Amino acid sequence: MQVPIAGHRRIAVLSLKGGVGKTTTSVLLGSLMASQRESRVVAVDVNRDMGTLRDRVPLQTGLTVRDLFRDAASIRGFTELRGYVSANEERMHALVGDQVFGFREVEGRNGYGVVADVLERYYDIVLNDCGTGMGNPGMQRVLDLADQVVVVLEPASDAVRAAEATFDWLGRNGYADLVSGAIVVISKVDRRSASSPDIDTLEARFSGTVRAAVRIPFDEHLAWGRVIRFQELHESTRNACSHLALLSVEGLANMQRSGV
Repeated sequence: MQVPIAGHRRIAVLSLKGGVGKTTTSVLLGSLMASQRESRVVAVDVNRDMGTLRDRVPLQTGLTVRDLFRDAASIRGFTELRGYVSANEERMHALVGDQVFGFREVEGRNGYGVVADVLERYYDIVLNDCGTGMGNPGMQRVLDLADQVVVVLEPASDAVRAAEATFDWLGRNGYADLVSGAIVVISKVDRRSASSPDIDTLEARFSGTVRAAVRIPFDEHLAWGRVIRFQELHESTRNACSHLALLSVEGLANMQRSGV
């Protein structure tokens, strides 16, 4: 986890299907990166509709990504930027979306670029908590700038099809490099299915296409949809999240050594 990552990196957390755990994954991954590394990490709600990042972190401001976009030109330092973000106990910051407009008013290619430019000046790692749409201009800009994608699915047939469609879309639209370095997160794996050959088959389905797959077990604390507090997670959940964070960091470091 302590492997150095020079420069600024962006991760997009994706799925064409809603409700599979993208926001939860964003917070879990970002929190571990922030707490176990000396890195400034921020999760950003780039869902064009009403995202749920604001429900998973303790809110400390009423300002949103829409406000940051509006005020970007006036931000001269981290102290000013700090007023737009909230922070959890693991030191991960969160830039939440507007409750009414979501990311829609910021989603143009230049709009996201403005936000990304501000965050690049003050953060080492940005996790983009994405919506289900892939073709809108804002999402395309997110992917243009992404160094890594994390695709989230549940062990259910419709979620698996959505994940496959996500990779297919990426491959057909010029993002094949993101597919080969991607991490698949199989979320909400319950006790009965944890050792099921169906999960092994599911992992094998993506083997050779992506870099790795990680199982995140079902956890009652996560299922409530409230603020995520790591001390209330099961040990197995914390271990799985640590494994995910390690894979993500190693992937970013390998890109760096390859000169990407």
